[in-house]
Amino acid sequence: SINEAIYNNIKKLCCDQNGICLIKKFITQIHLQENLKKMITLFSKCCITISENPFGNYAIQFIIEKLNPVIVKPIINILVSHVVLISTQKYSSNVAEKLISLTSIDELIRISSVLLSQKNIVNVIKNKYGRYVLKKLIMRMNQEQKERVKEKIKSLKVSTIKERSIIYSLLD
Repeated sequence: SINEAIYNNIKKLCCDQNGICLIKKFITQIHLQENLKKMITLFSKCCITISENPFGNYAIQFIIEKLNPVIVKPIINILVSHVVLISTQKYSSNVAEKLISLTSIDELIRISSVLLSQKNIVNVIKNKYGRYVLKKLIMRMNQEQKERVKEKIKSLKVSTIKERSIIYSLLD
């Protein structure tokens, strides 16, 4: 069947300029719950790889944006657990930004704790894509959270004037 052909080639289709259009159309036309679950399971297995692709990242963004967050929870969990990786790469950083824009407060807290950890924050700040993701994260925060982040960022030990100016630009 056509469904099986799509399922068997989901990664290849997502990473193809024309295939991405087919995938988006397919996602919007899935009506059976079992088909939707199957598709989510297949995407879960390769969502990081797809996110890193110039075309595939649009498929993941589309899923996050268009489908019920409860249904896409397995994909969201994987993305959140790899948020530093996807935040610091050209195409997948778009997925990280979309995730931050649309995710629940609980997921946002998880993302914040990972990105803002002492271990990760300097690497994220030093990366041009990571800075966009951090800016998006800060925009979603309430004033109290923003103040805590500002204090954390100000306390970072940075070695160059350029790094310090980058840090302060995030806080504006």
